[in-house]
Amino acid sequence: IDHWYVGGLTGDRAVAPGVLAAAIGRIARGGISAHADPVMAYRAAIKEARPGERVVVFGSFQVVGAILPLVNGETRLPCGARAESPC
Repeated sequence: IDHWYVGGLTGDRAVAPGVLAAAIGRIARGGISAHADPVMAYRAAIKEARPGERVVVFGSFQVVGAILPLVNGETRLPCGARAESPC
């Protein structure tokens, strides 16, 4: 992994994106950036990816559920997909 794009989540079990980025930085190689939510992290990754590079999204169902509509070309995001618009 050349760069990690960390997106924050909401909820009782959520960890602040800066805290998660710091933890990843202690054990992983590559650059790392923290974003308010998974959508912002994904958009940053897509924007910075070069032709032929892959963007891999992984995490909880909440993370993947927020990104799938973007991958599938949908314009409406699911409720809670962005930090500033939770359910």
